[in-house]
Amino acid sequence: MGIAAADVFGGLLAFAPVGLTFALFNGAFGIRVLDFLLLVGVVVVALRIAVRSFRPRYMAGTFQTTRMLAGGYGLLLLAAALYSMVLLILPSQPGR
Repeated sequence: MGIAAADVFGGLLAFAPVGLTFALFNGAFGIRVLDFLLLVGVVVVALRIAVRSFRPRYMAGTFQTTRMLAGGYGLLLLAAALYSMVLLILPSQPGR
């Protein structure tokens, strides 16, 4: 359960700078590069947590349901980071 709590807290702390810097600097090229690198870090951490959560454990005190929920959240965080990376690469459309 501690892994899941750390994953949620880390997801909040990682996505906040991406949105904040993008909003403050109006999506300048340097800021897009910085945000992309931050999101690459989120992808690496979320993938590692998801893989470790889905790996079978035979230790006492680990519950399969908790591991699956933490792994599922890690995959959702991974998908959100990849989607944000795609949106950073695509050019913005005026009027939207």
